[in-house]
Amino acid sequence: MIFGTSLPVNTTAARLDASDARTTAREAKTEVEQLSASVERLMLLTEALWQLVKERTECTDDDLIQRIHDIDLEDGKLDGRKSKTPPRPCPHCQRILSKHRALCLFCGKPVDLLPFER
Repeated sequence: MIFGTSLPVNTTAARLDASDARTTAREAKTEVEQLSASVERLMLLTEALWQLVKERTECTDDDLIQRIHDIDLEDGKLDGRKSKTPPRPCPHCQRILSKHRALCLFCGKPVDLLPFER
C-alpha cells in the first residue's frame, strides 16, 4: 500500500524495474570500460606510428600539429572533430552509395572504400 492511501503497490513490478535498471547500468559501465580501453590502445598505436614517422622522415611535431589543424578545418570548423563524409555516387551507376560497402547495392559493381570515411 502507498502511504496515506489504500492503493496496493505492485512490488514485484518495481523490483523487476529496479533489476532491469541495474542490469542496464552494468552493461553501460562495461561498454564504457571497453571503449576506454580501445581509445587507450588507439592512442598507443598512434604514438608509435608518429614516432616511426619522425624517425624515418624529416617531419616534426609542429608539422603534425599543423596537419591536424588543417584536417580539422576541412569542414570549416576548428572544433577538434571532422564532419561525416558526404554521400558519394557510385562511379558505375551514379546512385548514392551506402558507406562502408565494397559493392554498390544497386548495380553490384565493386567500389573503392575510403579509408577514413565517416
